[in-house]
Amino acid sequence: MGSLRPIAPLRIESRASMLRKLALVLISSLVSLLGAEVLLRVLHAAPDVSIIQKGRFRLSANPQIGFFAQRARYAGALDAGRILPPAKSAADMQAVVVNSTVDGVLVAVFLLLVVVVVVNAAVVCVRSVRRHGTPTSSEAPYVESLIEAVPGGRR
Repeated sequence: MGSLRPIAPLRIESRASMLRKLALVLISSLVSLLGAEVLLRVLHAAPDVSIIQKGRFRLSANPQIGFFAQRARYAGALDAGRILPPAKSAADMQAVVVNSTVDGVLVAVFLLLVVVVVVNAAVVCVRSVRRHGTPTSSEAPYVESLIEAVPGGRR
């Protein structure tokens, strides 16, 4: 019987080479998991955002429900000299008109902000994918403060 010989010569890798390969596998796994997490969150949030956007302008099939509809109803009654419940005076009616106007404008502004955030997030995601994972933001370099916490004290 002769000695055992390997079919192919064994390749002995350096420790650094093995660590690089292990790091590559780990980083690839983390990037894949992160991509899946982002995709899941985007797909999960999409119905919520669309429902919120639709509901901001129309709470029901009845177009008489809403801040601007309430404002129009109370402003019309105020112009006609009528007092609608729960208001007890013309000043209460005027407060309802002003509050409904402010509420409607704020809803429109917040609706616009949600759209801006969603569009901006989509733009940042597309840029990130096109740049093949390069970071889109970075920290400013460290600069030591010249302000003393305690006058004459240590920094």
